[in-house]
Amino acid sequence: MLFRIRLYKDNITNYNSKFNNIQFQRIGDSIEDDPTVQYNDYDFNWRFSLEHSTETVDKLELPDSFITVDRLLIRPTEETDSRKMSSELLNTVVKSKAYKRIGGLEFSSLEMGSITLSPFIKEFRYLKSLQLNSLTGISLESICQLVSEIPLLVSLLLQSTPCTYSETKFDSLLDLVKTSTSLLSFSIFSYFMSTSKHALIDLINTTQTIQNLCICNIDKTIDIMSFEIINQSIKHLYVDNNAEEFIKSWVVPSSITSIQLNEFSAIECELVKLYYNKSLETIRLVGIKDNSVCDLIKSNLPFTSFNCSPEYSALLNWSDFANSFKSNNVIKECYFESVKEEFILDFLRLQLPNIQFLSFTTTNETCKYFEKDLTLNTTLTGLSIDTKHVTFEETFECTIEIINHCKQLVDLSMPASTTKPDSGLTDNQKEQLTKSLSTNRNFMDLNFSKDNIDPDQVEIDIDTLLGNRALF
Repeated sequence: MLFRIRLYKDNITNYNSKFNNIQFQRIGDSIEDDPTVQYNDYDFNWRFSLEHSTETVDKLELPDSFITVDRLLIRPTEETDSRKMSSELLNTVVKSKAYKRIGGLEFSSLEMGSITLSPFIKEFRYLKSLQLNSLTGISLESICQLVSEIPLLVSLLLQSTPCTYSETKFDSLLDLVKTSTSLLSFSIFSYFMSTSKHALIDLINTTQTIQNLCICNIDKTIDIMSFEIINQSIKHLYVDNNAEEFIKSWVVPSSITSIQLNEFSAIECELVKLYYNKSLETIRLVGIKDNSVCDLIKSNLPFTSFNCSPEYSALLNWSDFANSFKSNNVIKECYFESVKEEFILDFLRLQLPNIQFLSFTTTNETCKYFEKDLTLNTTLTGLSIDTKHVTFEETFECTIEIINHCKQLVDLSMPASTTKPDSGLTDNQKEQLTKSLSTNRNFMDLNFSKDNIDPDQVEIDIDTLLGNRALF
């Protein structure tokens, strides 16, 4: 069993003396998977495991001086362990004062049997996060009852729960949470039960608090061809890896921060400008149809990350596309996949001051083709290149040229090679790299794609060669 504890500094010493065979691991000053939880500077989070401990749960009596157990995960620790939920274990936790302020509960890979979680859950008035993973012997009705009894619930995740095939849909749960005034994150990952599309649309249009919504396995037997979305709270939306239909149905200003559109033309351009002009941070376009993408770039919408895969559109004027970035002072990161080589050259020659990171993929030319324009660039601090593969020696030579000339560069990722070094870098290559890095004090990260290179074959003594400034 895993626990997550937050303690005052003095308590960790006392606890080690009580359970000297338990290993502690500090995991930070805030709960990384629950950003809504904030702690003071003197609070700590610790994870410890009883999996290899002789201590049993019923002996785990925490002193009153402990602040609280913040998060509790209950799951079988080994395949041979019983998967049946223990009522004794639950009673032990409920009776201990140290567990009264639990903020997160997770039950995983358990058989609930005759045990009902509702009475147990009621004891935790500060509970904000609930995760149910691969639970059998639990019904959707009991899950709904459980959720209804957590007044401060902020995050709810169901993963393969109930863990059995059923014709029942999750609609009743969606109907329950849509009026919640506290829920910020709601996710269902299940192939055992589905969710009807109309229930999902109703949830999206009703909730005023949910910011992160992920629903998988939408029932496709009854489709809804046309609908409107009027939600202004959701920031992140995932629907069966196909949220585009919902994205295109928004008719009010949206709070969505990231969208992907698999077809982009003038219609989609107007949609983005009308309804995604407030909170959008990242946009990915696949299948660009025409020059409307230039209009989008020039509009200076709030997105700072631009990702596109134009697929060599015959109607796209590549020169206009590159030049449109001169009118944008918001975008900081660009990711180009399957683009024309001439477009990348034009883009590099613009020397755009606001573009900090560039990633591009092309299979028709090698990195040597772009070397001159890359070395002349004075603005990029991050660069990722995936081109037609050549030998490692050729890739390495290009790498050295880029590092030597791009003094503002902080991190660099180079393409995979058709060959790999037999025993890491040669002495001459190490000397070249050391010399290049010594003239570029900003450089921090170097990576060669490992598609065709065994990482064990390319080893560098980072401390000696790179002075803790670069990772390879």
